[in-house]
Amino acid sequence: MASNVSTTPVTYDFNKLNELCIKFEETFSKKITSIDDIYIETSFNEFKGSDQKIFQFELLELVKLQKLTKARVTKFGLLLSEFYKKQDNEIKCFLEKVAKALYEEYFELQNNFYYNISVLKCIKKLEIKDDESKTLERVGYPSLIIKNIEESVFALYTVLKDIDNLYKKYLSFNDNIKDKKEADLTLLNDEKLVLIGKVWAINDHLVSLSNNWKQLYTSLLTNFGTKLIEDIMEEINEFKENPEDFINQNDDDPFGINIDYDSEEEEKEDETLTNEKAEEIEKSKEIFDNNFINKLKLIKLLLATSKKFIKDITDSQLEKDGNTMYLNLNKIINTTKEIVKQLDSITIEIMENQVYDLSELNPLVNSFKNELKSISNNNKNFEKFIVTWNIKYNE
Repeated sequence: MASNVSTTPVTYDFNKLNELCIKFEETFSKKITSIDDIYIETSFNEFKGSDQKIFQFELLELVKLQKLTKARVTKFGLLLSEFYKKQDNEIKCFLEKVAKALYEEYFELQNNFYYNISVLKCIKKLEIKDDESKTLERVGYPSLIIKNIEESVFALYTVLKDIDNLYKKYLSFNDNIKDKKEADLTLLNDEKLVLIGKVWAINDHLVSLSNNWKQLYTSLLTNFGTKLIEDIMEEINEFKENPEDFINQNDDDPFGINIDYDSEEEEKEDETLTNEKAEEIEKSKEIFDNNFINKLKLIKLLLATSKKFIKDITDSQLEKDGNTMYLNLNKIINTTKEIVKQLDSITIEIMENQVYDLSELNPLVNSFKNELKSISNNNKNFEKFIVTWNIKYNE
């Protein structure tokens, strides 16, 4: 009986290779303009794992995909280098030598990106933010990690789109190849190396998220916490050294445009205002020196020390109570931002109005300590630190 399966061999010519450009545009370019499109587009199926009992299974699969993507794009680049070469003082096309392998590698590279999207959609469904994490039946993923994955996946898509355009350039390079110079091919190959390097960097970043995700939180605590507190302290020092740069003695006429220098009465009023401002400045300095600067230093210490407790979080802790811990990590970052806002507002109030009010700051500081305690896993060092810290803070 004759077989119905066609035995006609596939011809990997320029038309066949060009199919993949069209496939990339149809599958991705026409559907993705932002990360939100990945979630909206129903043709991007959600990844389904076979063993959901493995902790952070989806993230581990994403890491595997990065290694595969890196290998694919590297081999794809090597094949492009073999596509055209200088021989007998002219550039020649070696389509028959590389076409099949080139097609297969680029086809798989596109598939790998599709799987990246599928895994991302699955991770997104397990996002922990605010109180929604309580409804999850298994340990999910904090929003900060997901945000970084989203940014990296979209960056990968952007580079792959550039690679797709570069691939078109390689296909069209054969047109009028006799007129092409070695410098033209060098430019093409150099562009390829740059793009492959970008893919590698994105792959490496996604892999590092698996092992170094805690650094996302410690970096934010530095950027939104300790660094900004240092800026506030520097601003206070500048105020103490040059208060006239911060306090305007005549808010209605800051540049003295309307001053009548012939009027002795006006001069006396200005002198009185200057004396009043001088007294206010001294009072502000006194508040900073006797009260507020010490609070700033202690809050900075609290934020800096909290990074150690975050680094000490173990997988066993997360497997047992991951959603609560991730939820409190989110809260810690949000509370840190609010604390710094309050510190900035208090600083301004002291400078301008000599008002020292911690009524809104202290509840935030207490919340931060409670959130930090929840991730410390009853660490005895944490308790000792907090007791000492509280004594110093309340002096």
